Amino acid sequence: TAPSPPPKPAAVFGKDRKRDFDAFLVLANRTLVQFDVAGDYRVETGKEAKRLANKLYHWLKPPNRDYLVPNDFSAYLEDQEDVKKLVGMLNRRSGDIVAISELDLRRVIDQILQDRYGLAKSMQSIETALGRIEAIFTAFLVFLCSVITLALVSPTAEKVVYSFTQVLGALAFVFGTSAKQLFESIIFLLVIHPFDVGDRVYMILGTGSIPPFGEQGMDNLVVSEMHVLSTVFERWDGVKVYAPNYLLANRPIFNVRRSGPINDILRIAVDYGTPADRLAELRRRLDGWLKKESADFTGYSRVNVEYLENCNRMGLFVIVQHRTNWQDYEQQLARRTKILTFIKSTLDDLAVGYLPPVQRVAAFVADGAA
Repeated sequence: TAPSPPPKPAAVFGKDRKRDFDAFLVLANRTLVQFDVAGDYRVETGKEAKRLANKLYHWLKPPNRDYLVPNDFSAYLEDQEDVKKLVGMLNRRSGDIVAISELDLRRVIDQILQDRYGLAKSMQSIETALGRIEAIFTAFLVFLCSVITLALVSPTAEKVVYSFTQVLGALAFVFGTSAKQLFESIIFLLVIHPFDVGDRVYMILGTGSIPPFGEQGMDNLVVSEMHVLSTVFERWDGVKVYAPNYLLANRPIFNVRRSGPINDILRIAVDYGTPADRLAELRRRLDGWLKKESADFTGYSRVNVEYLENCNRMGLFVIVQHRTNWQDYEQQLARRTKILTFIKSTLDDLAVGYLPPVQRVAAFVADGAA
């Protein structure tokens, strides 16, 4: 017979606690219009996440414990798969220990609030864009119907049509480029639709960026606003970047939020004479460390020799795969720092390094010198 599931704590099943949890859901589902302020919306979502996490934490936590476990959520989620997914989002500790703190709740709630804010802003931007497009086409149709009506009721229809074609030709000469850009922008925004508000994207705009995303001229940007003719991005340092949509339509755009787990590439230079067994030991230790850090990384990794240079330097190509994408910039940098710190300590322990070759220096004494 299959083993029975672990008993659920009786205190969790109180009607008052269920009513309180329903009240929390009402609070969590409030619209994020309140975050659309002049300052940084992330500050407002952080405050709201702190308040909601504190309330939820004290609602769910038993009096005799300082952390939450999966059973604390089972009373409110009938499907155990949903419980596993929720615990997987909340628990950032390696190994089999599951101890969810208030900070874990705050982190997840803050991310959910930011995602909902981005979704609300995207819908608002699309609605505004559709309204402006409707106004443009309505004005064009009114003008066209007026000309047709005038041509039908006027005794000099040929002159009306001729005047209309003259005006239309002049408008095409003056606004032809603008009309072409408007059409391309509409197709880009409504048909291609490569991003939404809040998405982190990489593209080549030449605004200047920082590693690890500044390689090959890639810019690390977050979509801030979307309009019919332009899109507003926020750079890593908070600077707003305005880019016309017709220009973006001709550039490759890498959407990070819509991506799955992303590989991180680390390049390391070591001495040409490094033994192969030490590189194999580096691979072994890296695989073991990734298993312990399964909350942040998958088990996929590669340690390969990329190049040999002048018989004095050997380049290593280290690949690790993050469990999630790099939408959360701070979390991505923290994980990258963690893996670099481990590789550095492992290389020091294995006595693997690189020193530039010694350069010959020749000294000459001038004739007649003492």
